[in-house]
Amino acid sequence: MTTIAHQAQQMSLLLGYGVLTCVDVIEWSDSAIIKMDLPLPDALLELSLTQPQNMADIISHLRELSLGSDFWAAMRSVMPQLREFVVEHPDRAEVIANHLFQTACRAGSELPKDLQLMYIFEGAFELAREGIWGEPLSVYRDFVLALDKFRSSLSQEG
Repeated sequence: MTTIAHQAQQMSLLLGYGVLTCVDVIEWSDSAIIKMDLPLPDALLELSLTQPQNMADIISHLRELSLGSDFWAAMRSVMPQLREFVVEHPDRAEVIANHLFQTACRAGSELPKDLQLMYIFEGAFELAREGIWGEPLSVYRDFVLALDKFRSSLSQEG
C-alpha cells in the first residue's frame, strides 16, 4: 500500500506534466480523505477545499503532503500513466519527453540507471524533428517502448 506522501508526489508529477488537471487532483484528495483514518493531514484537507483555478495553492499542498516520499519511486510509478497518456495523445509525446528531461536535470541527484530514458528522448525528438537524426515516428515508438518497460515491471511487482 502506498503512503499519502507517495501518492501526493505522484499527483504532483502528473499535474506538472499535464496528464492530470487540478480538478483531478482535488478529486484524488477527496477520495483520500474518505479512505484515511483520523487524524487527517491539514494539507490534505486544505487541498480538498482549494479552488481548481488556484494551481499555486494546489502545488503547495501537494509539496507539503509529499514530504518524505521517495521521489524516484514515485517517478517510476507514474511511468505507466505517462505511457498511456502518450499513446492516447501522440502529439504530446515530445512535451512529455521534455518534462522528463527537465525533471532529471532539476533533480540534483544522480539519475538512477533505470530512469536514464529521462535524458535520452527529449534530444531524440528534437534531432528527428530537425531532420538531423532519425524519424519522429521511430522516436515516438522507441519512447513508448521505453515507457512500456515500467508497465511490465509494475505488473511483475504486484
